[in-house]
Amino acid sequence: MEDPRASRSSVGENRDFWGPGDRYTFLVTGEESGGSMFALDCVVGAGGGPPPHRHLAEDELFYARMIAVYTPSGMEGWFREVCMPVTDVTASPPPVTPEPIERMLEAGPRHNVEWVAGSDVLAACMAALVAVNALLLTVFHQLQA
Repeated sequence: MEDPRASRSSVGENRDFWGPGDRYTFLVTGEESGGSMFALDCVVGAGGGPPPHRHLAEDELFYARMIAVYTPSGMEGWFREVCMPVTDVTASPPPVTPEPIERMLEAGPRHNVEWVAGSDVLAACMAALVAVNALLLTVFHQLQA
């Protein structure tokens, strides 16, 4: 059952998405800002987040909580393509696995994102993210027992 607290636009579009270890909530889309910006709230878990990258068509601004603002808008297309919609805002993010990282890497160029590390570094980062996430989940489950 879908959580009634999930964020939705006035037209019913899902505004919450799971990334690898993260939860993204669209605050302002390009459609809502006339194309001038896209802003989202990012809750990034340990080991989460995308690999090192730079944006080729927009500026990105964030701080420790990571509310990302992209100007001009357009990055929301990447989040819609790569991330899984959130249906229960009380749930924990899904575990970091190679699949969402691979989706990120593959979709980046279509959305003017250039990955700044070589493929060997990105593969190592992906493996490290998966390993750290597995370790954290093990510790979490041990603490729950």
